[in-house]
Amino acid sequence: MIGNVIAQSADTDNPIIVAYGAGGPYWPENALYLSHNTLVNDRHAGDFLKVWTEKFAGGVEVWAINNLTVGKGNFFPPAQGRFEGNHSASRAELITYAGLPLQLTNRSPLRGLVRVPGSTHGLSLFPRPNSLLRLALGHCAPAVPFLPAHSNERIYRHEVTAPRSIARSGR
Repeated sequence: MIGNVIAQSADTDNPIIVAYGAGGPYWPENALYLSHNTLVNDRHAGDFLKVWTEKFAGGVEVWAINNLTVGKGNFFPPAQGRFEGNHSASRAELITYAGLPLQLTNRSPLRGLVRVPGSTHGLSLFPRPNSLLRLALGHCAPAVPFLPAHSNERIYRHEVTAPRSIARSGR
């Protein structure tokens, strides 16, 4: 998951925003790459990231790099992988668009703290302009420029209209 804004409402029953591995391994090699995302929790508590590492006998690799958490919740490092450049911010520190905190203010002390995410298995973990979203259900509109909440880089966001579908970044 690269360059997304994922928000959870205050009245949700699920306390976990990003969950991986609850059903155990699916592929011969399992990994989660969470890079340059803004995770928003409007609930009173919860987990920004939960990985069921105990269900992977061979281990699971998790890279969580340059993510911004907004709201209350836990964002603990996984047992194996990279966990760096992640920061927390309050809603007051962000510019809000359509009800979502998407961009740091110009005076934010978090500006410029982004780490070089690198790549793994030939996949760059830095958001790319003009990348396309592929959806299980739904449609994509043309890309519109925006600045992610935790970066000074200009990337493109696609307006997505989908009935609670899962989006994957096409490469």
